[in-house]
Amino acid sequence: MEGYVNFDRQDIGQASLTEACSCLSRIHGNKHLWKYAIISIHNALQCYLSIALRGGSGIDTWKKPHAKKWLKAYGDSRASEGLKDLPSVQLDYFMELYDKLFVNKPDTQRELINWLNETRNEFIHFNSDSYSVYEPSMLAAFEQALEDIKTTPSLSKGIFFYNDEQHARFTASCDELTCLLEEFNKTKHSQVRTCVGGVLAISIDHAKLGVGKICRYLINMRR
Repeated sequence: MEGYVNFDRQDIGQASLTEACSCLSRIHGNKHLWKYAIISIHNALQCYLSIALRGGSGIDTWKKPHAKKWLKAYGDSRASEGLKDLPSVQLDYFMELYDKLFVNKPDTQRELINWLNETRNEFIHFNSDSYSVYEPSMLAAFEQALEDIKTTPSLSKGIFFYNDEQHARFTASCDELTCLLEEFNKTKHSQVRTCVGGVLAISIDHAKLGVGKICRYLINMRR
């Protein structure tokens, strides 16, 4: 429809991955981008959890009381030949969606995602003049979220990708984020190189490295 913007889970999941890549590639120049990196990877994970759980009806993505109420109303509506309205439903809570798809997840991994969810909520509902977050915790939660995102297609209860382009873009974004994380972990400390007469510590200005371009080059080289 002209004048409207259509949002669906696959598009928003992909847009969130793209935004996470953008934030992570620039984060050494501006640490405040961690806020948007966390929000983006959280949103991507929520989208892909919902896609993997929806099956043919989407019932598994709804809050349990809402699903129960809807199923009863649906039965009543069929009995009355469709004369009764069906109730509105809401998407289940983030951690409920996570636990539905990732059954028996190790506590340490689940706790990272729970921390991600709580931190994202703090960022969204920022209610103070100052808020400090431990950077290694953000990195660990981000890495766990990406690993879980990569796994969601294999756990899907129905169709996950509707065409090859969606699959290719998803894979490319996950590869780029993996590369960005590898570069981040390699270069977050000063590099040390051996020089004539001793060892020289060199501090790298990550903002000038163009890490995103480097990663895309390395990904292409791997292929």
